[in-house]
Amino acid sequence: MSQVISVIIPVYNSQDTIELALKSVLAQTQGRFEIILINDGSTDATKAIIESFVIHNKAHKILVYNRENFGVSISRNFGLKKASGSLIAFLDSDDAWHPEKIAKQLEILSADASIDLLGTNRDGQEFKRFFSFKISELMKISPKLLLYKNFFMTSSLIFKKSIIDKVGYFNEHMNHSEDWEYCIRIAQHFNVHLYNKSMVQSISGKAMFGESGLSANLVKMQYGELSNLRLGYRLGVVSFFEYLFLNLYSIIKFVRRVLISILRKLS
Repeated sequence: MSQVISVIIPVYNSQDTIELALKSVLAQTQGRFEIILINDGSTDATKAIIESFVIHNKAHKILVYNRENFGVSISRNFGLKKASGSLIAFLDSDDAWHPEKIAKQLEILSADASIDLLGTNRDGQEFKRFFSFKISELMKISPKLLLYKNFFMTSSLIFKKSIIDKVGYFNEHMNHSEDWEYCIRIAQHFNVHLYNKSMVQSISGKAMFGESGLSANLVKMQYGELSNLRLGYRLGVVSFFEYLFLNLYSIIKFVRRVLISILRKLS
């Protein structure tokens, strides 16, 4: 019998996208799922849409928890604690999976049981190179490389639930770059890989930063990134001088993001 995959979906005011996100899970060509929805204090029609979806899809295991607004990190941790599957997958309420996403990830995990976490690209991305690194179709991502670039977007991840026993949960004091921080801690102890194909699509078509949602606040994103660099240094992933270089590189990226966001609004 195939493994159960617990799909954790935090939801906040997502009336325009949550149904499409849920349909993308049920449209997967492979996989046994339990869907864990954490309605994080939504004030729009999200709750009613979820309730209607559950009624019309009773053949599927869909668990719904309506809670006060505590933020994405606490919501994901709540979902992790409720999960019964041996594999965990995340999906943001404004993203949708490609129908073959889980099938391809399960194929890769089956071929190499040493892989503990597997992410993919999104929105048509496919990396060719990063600095001097050639990015292959399936590539191991080291903690150091992850400090230079967050290759893992949350909605693409699938990983072994047993990871939690070692690394614990999301940092509940973070709501920006918290997924990146979690992946850094996982990569420090486990075998993490990138499947260099786009298997997730933003439903609204929003940019990855500076437009809407938590990623709209570029300053808080930057604080989160700098916090992650400090974590990498404390873990011994990089030397002090490389840590200083990474901070400079981070500031350059921040300025670039700000300029791109301004130009986007002016166009």
